[in-house]
Amino acid sequence: SSAAEVNHPAVQGFVQSFSVYVDTLFVCSATGFMILMTNCYTTFNENTKQVIYNAGTSFTTDQIGPQYTIAGINTLIHGFGGAFVTIALFFFVFTTLMAYYYIAEVNLTYIIKKITGGKSSKAAIYVLIVVFLIMIAFGAVKSASLAWTMGDIGVGMMAWLNIIAILILSNTVMKCFNDYERQLKSGVPTTEITFDPVSLGIKGATFWEERAKENKKA
Repeated sequence: SSAAEVNHPAVQGFVQSFSVYVDTLFVCSATGFMILMTNCYTTFNENTKQVIYNAGTSFTTDQIGPQYTIAGINTLIHGFGGAFVTIALFFFVFTTLMAYYYIAEVNLTYIIKKITGGKSSKAAIYVLIVVFLIMIAFGAVKSASLAWTMGDIGVGMMAWLNIIAILILSNTVMKCFNDYERQLKSGVPTTEITFDPVSLGIKGATFWEERAKENKKA
């Protein structure tokens, strides 16, 4: 979302908040309800791995996860569950890898330029590409449970970093939000709403400072 082209940062904030609702609350909840309503799950004892409750389909501990969704879809269209989950995972994995690589390269380039005083490093980018490819190959040949566990750890670490950043930036976020709401309530069309960080007392937003200067000249 930091690379999006918008006229005010609050606009992308609204878009990103809605996307969290769609993928986290709507899609994940719908999947969970589907599994529960089709009785395609089994409860295990974490220590002994013994079945505590079998809702209707008997799974092994190695089948926990995507197999629940596959079985749930198969109750509606027999044999389609595996294909559906495979296609969904393909698009999810492809877009996630592209996004994460982009984020990693931008962050790495920013850090290197800070260290070198504005010079980028192609060698560092090549190292990142090699590491990224090794991680993809490692995840492809190892067990699904290990891949999901590594993914959970990575997302958990990212979540904590984001939560800390959000808390630090909460005052700035509220200034952006209030500025957008003020202009919207004053009757300014959404396409003409502008953002001037200097007038709001926000420091370090060099991109938006330049954008504000261009808007004043126009």
